[in-house]
Amino acid sequence: MNKPNQWSEELLEASRLRTDPFADAFVADLAKTKTAHELYGIMRVLLDEYVWFGHEKLDNESHQFLDKASKLPSWADPELIKKGEAFFCLHGPEIGMVLLMKSLPATYCCWKGAEVVHATGRMTDHSGNLKPFTRRLMETSKFILNVCSIDGLSENGKGVQSAVKVRTLHAFVRNFLHDKKWDTEKYQEPINQEDYCGTMLSFSVFVIEGLERFGIRISEEEKNAYLHLWRVVGHLVGVEDQLLPKNYKEGHELGHAILNHQKGASDSGKELTKACVDFMEGLMPLKAMKFLPENMMFYLLGPELSQMIGIKKSKSLFIQFLVFIFIKCVHLTEWLKHHIPFIKRWAIRNNPKIMDKIIQQFIKQSGLAFTPKILAEEVEVIKKAAN
Repeated sequence: MNKPNQWSEELLEASRLRTDPFADAFVADLAKTKTAHELYGIMRVLLDEYVWFGHEKLDNESHQFLDKASKLPSWADPELIKKGEAFFCLHGPEIGMVLLMKSLPATYCCWKGAEVVHATGRMTDHSGNLKPFTRRLMETSKFILNVCSIDGLSENGKGVQSAVKVRTLHAFVRNFLHDKKWDTEKYQEPINQEDYCGTMLSFSVFVIEGLERFGIRISEEEKNAYLHLWRVVGHLVGVEDQLLPKNYKEGHELGHAILNHQKGASDSGKELTKACVDFMEGLMPLKAMKFLPENMMFYLLGPELSQMIGIKKSKSLFIQFLVFIFIKCVHLTEWLKHHIPFIKRWAIRNNPKIMDKIIQQFIKQSGLAFTPKILAEEVEVIKKAAN
């Protein structure tokens, strides 16, 4: 697995035919043996970040699945995980920005994987409303915060719980999509191993690329630590060990191999990107700053990928100047954190708390939480598929 050509197109194409048999078998059994009411209760737990999936109401089979799924791999390095967590806490706001402006849009350039996200966004909404996508952006943000924060990957930590819940939800989604006559011949399996792995690398390797694009200096030790943290997360959400790169160099090669294998324009990718841009424009404190998200996406992605998902760079010299000023402000913020110890300590301690409050407040104010009606409709579809 250490050869330069290890991530061949044949290997990647074969990985699109594999999903997560362990989680799929568990969910298939649940769908067949549980009533709609019982399934509803389980999915409520999956979507509630404050309740661990392993509470006393679940049966022995569920507990056995959870016990096995929540164990860290034998190769997990606690020291590297701690360094990866510290890296995230120090750069949290900048990482969040890169995730929305580079990592997620890059996954939307993968036209087959984008179709899965688009289909799940349309699970219960056929009116053209983009809110389901926005809700999933917030869910993704909360997941990343949980797995990367201090002690998130400790025993029964928030990150471990979030990863196991995501793994189980993905199995429910596959069940749902197959009932919807998913086109396996065209797209292969939904949420397959290549899609899994590509997403994890977009959250790690592409984040580091984006930070470096801002002029932030990142040591090899920091890169490898952050990649290792996401390697552990990848294991917890069901990525096969053979697709988990051992260091940043391997991760960079694999991330771009997957992107090159899949990249292409699609209506789904463009619609997902529009939802992402709309979401970020809504976060801007001033209407005059609405130009920023799309122009920053273009800056971080480059012309080729931007064109695939319908992102355009403003021709206004004034706006380009403002983008330049914004980039310099990010660079200055990072310089202060690296050169003033007090600011660095404050950032590591408080960045995750601030990000969590922002996410929770946005969900509350925007009415984006999963409602009982939405959940009940999805449970009915899953039961129908099982029968």
